[in-house]
Amino acid sequence: MNEPNISLRKAGEDTNTVIENAFSQRLSSTISRRHLLKKAGVLLGAGSAFAALLPSARANGSQTADANVHEIDGLWQSVVSTEQGSPFSIPPFMAFEIYAGRLWLGSGQNDLSAPFPLSTLWAVFNKIGPRTYQGVGRVWTYDQNYNSTGYLTVVQTTVLSPDGKTYQGTGLLQFFDNNFDSNGNGNFLGQVNIFDNGTRIA
Repeated sequence: MNEPNISLRKAGEDTNTVIENAFSQRLSSTISRRHLLKKAGVLLGAGSAFAALLPSARANGSQTADANVHEIDGLWQSVVSTEQGSPFSIPPFMAFEIYAGRLWLGSGQNDLSAPFPLSTLWAVFNKIGPRTYQGVGRVWTYDQNYNSTGYLTVVQTTVLSPDGKTYQGTGLLQFFDNNFDSNGNGNFLGQVNIFDNGTRIA
């Protein structure tokens, strides 16, 4: 049932006063209700507009992020080795490697250290399949007196484990001297297979 619109008459009040007081109470109540409904409408409208924008913003943000992030991105500790018995064999050594976006860098224990001084690996990589990446890069080479002897190229395929904590890489090192031609390429000297096993640090 509806609430009564006229309050009980107080002692000494005439009928006109009672009617005026009741009308004033109802008007005040109506204004308060309208005020609250208006505020609620503004809040609901703003919430609806925000909700309408949010899925689009999330979709656009995740598409942008997914386009630039790979599962292999991060810092790794690895053991790098080559097949033995070749003139271009390198003893196994530990390295730190970082994958970020499309950039792949690697720095090992034998960097600038005799008897096999090498520079940091400078490389890029692409995703070529599920949890599978191909990297291409170059490393400067030196003799035991730290004189430049040329460079080596790295082409490596790296497969990430299902849990993303380790990877196994296999590839080819090709060695070139520093007699550069007009295109900046040295003379081919030889090649050796490379193995790279990494464990994620971060």
